[in-house]
Amino acid sequence: MAKGDLKAAFFAVESSAGSLAADGTVDVSGLSWLSIEATRASVVPTGEQATNPRDEARGSFYALPPEPVTAWDTTARIDHRGPGTITLSQVVRGVGGGGGGISALNGMPWYAMLASSMADGAEPAAEIDTPAAGVSTTAFTLTSATTIVEGDVFLSKIGGKVQGFLCTDKVTSTGVIHTPAASAGITAATDVRTCRTLFLDQYAGGVGSTFALKLEGHLWRTVYTMCRVADATFKVENGRLMLDLTIQYQHGHDASLDSDVADGTNRASFAPGRTTGPQQHFRGVRCVISAATPAAAPAQGAATEIALDDFTFKISFGLQPVGTSNNIMGASDLEVTMPEVEVTITPADHTLWATVKADFLTPITGRTLVIPIGPLATADGSGMVFLIPNAVLQTDPKQLDASGPLVKTRPLTYRAGKNIIVDPSASPQPNEKALAYIGAVTYA
Repeated sequence: MAKGDLKAAFFAVESSAGSLAADGTVDVSGLSWLSIEATRASVVPTGEQATNPRDEARGSFYALPPEPVTAWDTTARIDHRGPGTITLSQVVRGVGGGGGGISALNGMPWYAMLASSMADGAEPAAEIDTPAAGVSTTAFTLTSATTIVEGDVFLSKIGGKVQGFLCTDKVTSTGVIHTPAASAGITAATDVRTCRTLFLDQYAGGVGSTFALKLEGHLWRTVYTMCRVADATFKVENGRLMLDLTIQYQHGHDASLDSDVADGTNRASFAPGRTTGPQQHFRGVRCVISAATPAAAPAQGAATEIALDDFTFKISFGLQPVGTSNNIMGASDLEVTMPEVEVTITPADHTLWATVKADFLTPITGRTLVIPIGPLATADGSGMVFLIPNAVLQTDPKQLDASGPLVKTRPLTYRAGKNIIVDPSASPQPNEKALAYIGAVTYA
């Protein structure tokens, strides 16, 4: 039977980068594996052996085999394969009430893998609040002082649409200032839901732990360690939110001789673990672009609603190995060096160009771009938001698409710029000046 058919993918957070044992070999026996609900993957099952060519002079005309770079210990050679990359495509599902070995959002494989290259905000002290009163479309009063703090991303459903916001100031213990403006004031009749948030620090700091992957099929298994996400792309397929991950690993080894693989009993683990959380959908949402990003905090930007046919949200992390000679991997970690955020939106009509037509010729003009994800319902873990505080236009919005029966603005590409739109507090939060936020509702 063919061995190349991928049947299952598993994920585990590493307690130390590379999961190295005391003798210098890789030991993943103590890791807690979770099955990934992946739709497809691209990987060479065993990876390429790391070698050097044997091109020294010999008294023979015969070729010599390449020499593996890993150490010889007189009895066996450590089978080091890598570095390399793996591509996984997954549905994006909320955590819901848990299940499949998952009890919190940061245990969801898609979220935890992203957290290897992004900073993970703390679980909100209180995840849902019914405001005491509304003040304006950019301000309201909380019931609890701890529900939202500066730098938090939160969601609300107003006028039947999911809307996303960034808290830019707390004027009192319960008074919230936010950007962009809501379509109507958030009042006592409107619940707000604080997200647990992955954010990209402007200085690429605060990233999470490395992780390990285990890929297997009938009679084969390969294990990859010291992994981080190199590229992440969120996209929409028939309304549902999908995530493509390019994962960079520093070490891989063939584990096909494990007893449960050799005798074929590993088939029991082929079914993916699933939570009770909902599939996230790009429907029933209010996407907005704000007025020009202010030069000083706190921002309270007016908002223009934009109808989108499609969008992609891509982050490239610029991973670089931190070199070392004290292990077989040749690296002690993978470091995020030059993160970039790029969002491409496809407007449903041609009206957006009137708002942003001058931005391409005015490079210092940035706008807050918000793309919520629904549904925001009573189901546990429903609702997400992508928010770029200072999105800078990269393409000319005056190029209209008249190829079809409807005239549309051509797809517009934005990149994330540095920003100061959250008011610096006496106790600054690490997420106050992020390049981008990915927020997800986590309440149970």
